[in-house]
Amino acid sequence: PLLRDESAPIGSPVFQSGQAAPTTETANTVTIIYSFSGTTPLEKQMSDATTILQTHTQAIIEDTRIITAESRG
Repeated sequence: PLLRDESAPIGSPVFQSGQAAPTTETANTVTIIYSFSGTTPLEKQMSDATTILQTHTQAIIEDTRIITAESRG
């Protein structure tokens, strides 16, 4: 899938590490977890990711979603 924000496509943080690296000025982030085996594994992965972010970065989680091909319409 093509992921993009208002300004440009979003690439892989592996290849765009300079652009994707958070700094002390970072205010908003997005975490994307892909699943090729349905949505059930995603619920635990989202919960684990939320816990890690809140524990290590004091993040405030504003939204979590599971988006499927069916839900996109």
